[in-house]
Amino acid sequence: MNGAAQPARVLVVDDDPDMLLVIEAALSDEGLQVQTAADGPSAIDLMQLRPPDLLILDVTLPSMDSSSVAERMRELRGDAAPVLVITADGRAAEKARTLRAYGYLRKPFELTNLITSVLTGLQR
Repeated sequence: MNGAAQPARVLVVDDDPDMLLVIEAALSDEGLQVQTAADGPSAIDLMQLRPPDLLILDVTLPSMDSSSVAERMRELRGDAAPVLVITADGRAAEKARTLRAYGYLRKPFELTNLITSVLTGLQR
């Protein structure tokens, strides 16, 4: 990355505070700008201030359906906005298709797989 380029912005939405900390640390170490939200309304507030380049979205969120969060991302960034689903749900592939995500990771996942998936999504 050259000095003039802004780091890519990633928004991570998960109701597990430990998961948010681990993902934020791993992606920050890769030079990405990371914001976190524990629920859908907080995520949408952050998106409206500054839409992220990529959204990492847990399927099961309190107080708002994850599909509403993904839809708002697409309203702000366009239909091709990259969304990566993370879930402990056994139907991860089906959930990712429903949310029109480019990919998914089933919890627990390896951080190297997360980083690879995020970098792939940012290149789309």
